[in-house]
Amino acid sequence: MLELDLARNALIVGAADQLGRAWLRTGPVNWVAGEPPSAPFRADVQIRYRAHPAPALVTPSDDSATEARFVSPLRDITPGQAAVFYDGEICLGGGIIAEAGGTIADAGA
Repeated sequence: MLELDLARNALIVGAADQLGRAWLRTGPVNWVAGEPPSAPFRADVQIRYRAHPAPALVTPSDDSATEARFVSPLRDITPGQAAVFYDGEICLGGGIIAEAGGTIADAGA
């Protein structure tokens, strides 16, 4: 499934290579350091327990949320799941995925 169009009551489908999403937004993030970084930073983002972390540009926002723009699209970014940010083996923080979208052309990372 590529998209759910509720207004038209339609399920949009496509080829497997179209399934990746370029970005995600979280709700409030719990930062291990106690405060969010003051500027965008590069990190590895893990979107589920068994997923491999993927490189992204992470931008904290004023409302305690974040946006992560991936270098390559990721499949299975699911609202309600956790997104955890890493610098190597060091956990920087994490939050619950609120939404995901875009194509790799939108990523800009």
